[in-house]
Amino acid sequence: MFTSYCSALSVPGYIITENSDTLAGTIHLNKFDQTNGSLIISGFDVESLYSKVAFKTTSDKKFKTYEPGSILGFGFSYKSTLFIFKSFTLKRNSIVKSEREQSRFLCLVYQGYMSLFKDIEMSHYNPSNFAMNNSGRYSEYFLFQPSKGLVKVERIDGVKSMKELLRQFNCNEQFLQEMPETAEYWNVKAILESYDNWLSANENGKSH
Repeated sequence: MFTSYCSALSVPGYIITENSDTLAGTIHLNKFDQTNGSLIISGFDVESLYSKVAFKTTSDKKFKTYEPGSILGFGFSYKSTLFIFKSFTLKRNSIVKSEREQSRFLCLVYQGYMSLFKDIEMSHYNPSNFAMNNSGRYSEYFLFQPSKGLVKVERIDGVKSMKELLRQFNCNEQFLQEMPETAEYWNVKAILESYDNWLSANENGKSH
C-alpha cells in the first residue's frame, strides 16, 4: 500500500494538441528515478518528462502517454512551481543518420525578449558548456524566438562568446557593448534577466 501510494502522483495540468487546442485534465508524475530506480521522497522524476508525459482529461478513464511531436506541449504546477514544456526537434551531430534529429520536450526556464529552454541528457561525456552532476546527467540550454527558431547555447565556430550569440537575436548593440567579454554561457538566465531589465529602463532599447 505504501509503495503504491508513493510510486506516482497526479496533478492538474494541460496539454496543447497539434491543432493548438488546450485540453485541461490530469498529469501523471513518476516518483521513481528512471536512471537508478530509487524512490524520490520529495519531488518527482522531472527527467522523464523530457521524453514523454502521461495525461488524461476528466472524461478519460486511463492515462495516455504522449511523446514529443504528438502534442505541442504541456504544463502543470507542483508545490507553487509552474512547469511548462514545449515540443521541439533538435539537430544533433551524429555519424548515425537516424540520430541527427531528436524530438524532445524542453522545459521553459525563462521568458522575456527571448525564451530560454532546458534539456536534460544522460551521458558519460558532456558536450555542453554546463556542468555535469554526480548522476551523469548534464543540462543543455536553448534560446528561442519565433522569428529565429531554437539555438543551442554553446561555443561553436563563429560564436565564441555570449555576446556573439545574443547578437544573432538582434539584441541592442549598446547593451552588448556594455556586457563583459567574460560573460559565461552557464550564466545565460541572469544575462537574459539583465537584458530585459535594461530594455525596461531604456525606452528606446528595442530600437536596434
